[in-house]
Amino acid sequence: MTAHAAAVRDHPHLVGYLVYDEPHPVVAPWIRQFTDAARRTDPNHPPIYTQSEVSLPLDRLKNPTEGQLIQEQDVLLSDCYAIAAHSGRDPWLYGDVFIPNVRRANPDGLKWPIVQAFSKQHAFWALPTPAELRVQVYHTIAAGAKGMFFFTSNQGYLGAWSRRQWFYRGAGNPWFGRETLMDEIGRIGEHLTTAGPLLVPLRYAPAYPAWVGAVDAPSDPAPTFQAFVQDLGGKVGARLRHNSELQRPTIHVGAFGGVDYDVLVVHNDGPWSRQRAAVTVATQRKNILDLVTLKKVPLQSSPSGLTFTVRFEPGDGRLYLVGGEAAVEAARAQVQQQRYAHAARLLQLDAEIAGRGGVEVATTEKIRKHAAAIATAGAPAAALEQTGAGQLLGRWYRNSSRLCGRSRVRNRGPR
Repeated sequence: MTAHAAAVRDHPHLVGYLVYDEPHPVVAPWIRQFTDAARRTDPNHPPIYTQSEVSLPLDRLKNPTEGQLIQEQDVLLSDCYAIAAHSGRDPWLYGDVFIPNVRRANPDGLKWPIVQAFSKQHAFWALPTPAELRVQVYHTIAAGAKGMFFFTSNQGYLGAWSRRQWFYRGAGNPWFGRETLMDEIGRIGEHLTTAGPLLVPLRYAPAYPAWVGAVDAPSDPAPTFQAFVQDLGGKVGARLRHNSELQRPTIHVGAFGGVDYDVLVVHNDGPWSRQRAAVTVATQRKNILDLVTLKKVPLQSSPSGLTFTVRFEPGDGRLYLVGGEAAVEAARAQVQQQRYAHAARLLQLDAEIAGRGGVEVATTEKIRKHAAAIATAGAPAAALEQTGAGQLLGRWYRNSSRLCGRSRVRNRGPR
């Protein structure tokens, strides 16, 4: 581990050191040796292991070294299997049980859960519906997570090979077909990777003063939902939550508090129907910024605080910033910069692929460099408009038949 960290610590693509996946508690002493060696050699990149649910709840840990390991981590990667084919489906399990357990041991570590987006052949699990996937993501972030991984392995698609590699059946398609879960991951990811960094300097605030009420009467309780969740019959997850009836407000609010601004995670906690509600925040701050539209939301002032209306598809949600004018403008610029950086990277990759295929990309390169100059000058929104991805893809469509020699490509375009 020491030699490995010394060899790769200056690589620009290094995020951290993943040293173990879902260890049994007995392995904890050895993992501590690996993580200690990584920290000594490279203090700038965190050593990470994936904490499994095997030993939770933490108050029943049989190996004290595992508890110490959790407490020492700067970043807590974790797996929790919540969607079961043979019993209850529990997309709230991660946020209700797993994250609070880990937070009690390590309140300041960054929680990066791996939400379930796969099925396992010959076993218990099933793919979540798109709405259940949304609940898993937003309910878990609302419980304090500051990162998110989606497990979408594709090993199960490849014919005879899949009979040997049966372990995972992913949500994606290796032949680039469009699938609902992959589209949802992309849509949610676009929002969270651009607005999510605003959460990082904040502290999770479970007692944040927010009230969810009916749209026509904000002081009245909002609609609630009920769901029955089963354990897995003594299998994985049974020790986390036993058979129970959940009842809670359909619109759920989680919060992160800071000095200059707060961020709310507001979402439809029910995976069955569209919902709307009035959210009231007791705050002295004057503005609430929708971090999808980057527009201030219309507010109603009352003695109890600021009230705004939300409407969400089943399971869906988004982030909102609460702050003064300076915080709103800074957040808007930061999200726009993140969006531009993503678009510029995608355009660069498109241009590289198209150029290798014989498509003329000189004009696109000029546009890309011009956009970069605009972004450097402090105008990311204008730079985003200049990226010109549509122009490149239009030329690619027109040339795709000639390049590929197949008439059907004319109709589908490049993938």
